[in-house]
Amino acid sequence: GTETSKLPEGSVIINQPLSFFREHLRLFTGILVAILVLLGTVVGLIVNIVLRHRLEKTLKNTHNYIENIIDSMPSLVIAVNDRHEITQCNQAALEESGLAPRQVVGWKIEEIFPFLSAQKDQIDAAIFNRRPVIAMLSSFRIKDETKYREVSISPLPSKQLPGAVVRVDDKSEQKKMEEALLHNEKMMSVGGLATGMAHEINNPLAAMVQNTQVIQRRLIESSPANIEAAQRAQVSLESVRKYLELRKIPEQLGLILDSGRRLREIVQNINSFTNRSEVEFSSHRLSDILDKSVELASVEFNLGENGTFAISRLLESMHHGLNR
Repeated sequence: GTETSKLPEGSVIINQPLSFFREHLRLFTGILVAILVLLGTVVGLIVNIVLRHRLEKTLKNTHNYIENIIDSMPSLVIAVNDRHEITQCNQAALEESGLAPRQVVGWKIEEIFPFLSAQKDQIDAAIFNRRPVIAMLSSFRIKDETKYREVSISPLPSKQLPGAVVRVDDKSEQKKMEEALLHNEKMMSVGGLATGMAHEINNPLAAMVQNTQVIQRRLIESSPANIEAAQRAQVSLESVRKYLELRKIPEQLGLILDSGRRLREIVQNINSFTNRSEVEFSSHRLSDILDKSVELASVEFNLGENGTFAISRLLESMHHGLNR
């Protein structure tokens, strides 16, 4: 080949052979395009993988967050399908059952939670009618103890996955508080009634005690008025006293006075027990407090003769124990 630099000026080369690059230009262009397409595909896959990883992480975090919210609830939350099989439950439900999650899922709800056996019809009604069942307060016997629990059933919104969510709330403490408030209201009513009764009892009681004391004075004392009345009746006062002693009249009058005093103390105790007063501290003998407590108990239970004897023995034993 002749070098082009040695040719005369203005010479034209005819049938010059093509260079290697020009000869394979299409091939190089195709390879470059393929490389660019492959590189774009790889970049797209990498971006897709990164986005998918981020989405999976977001979904996992959201799932864990919702699961933590449900697990933090003190209520028992149990999800079931239309065959009453447990599909999911929260931590409180697991603690109630004493089983692990894998031991609970797939089992019938009444098998894991027997106290919900009576709610099977309500679960079916909620799923079939697609309406929540209003919370029901029911009593259950659990471990030899009566528990009050509120059960509410809500259907799942998905038609492709029919089921329901059962929520159980423990209302035992609330029930106890309601019963305590009701008892307190009853006691307040009884207290008002007792106060009125005490007032009505005090009036005839005072008359009974006063008239008994008057009888004692007129029969036993040697007052001028008694001596004069005996002379008018043409009897001696000593004879009257002798007759009364033989018939144990003074003893009977003393028993009447003792009973009246005791009844007055009981009425006072009832008034002090039912009347509202400000809290204040003071010193008291323990035996006196026990005496008043037993007296109130005897009134409340209306003890008869046997009960009175038992209370006397109880008082003696308490006083003996306190004096040791």
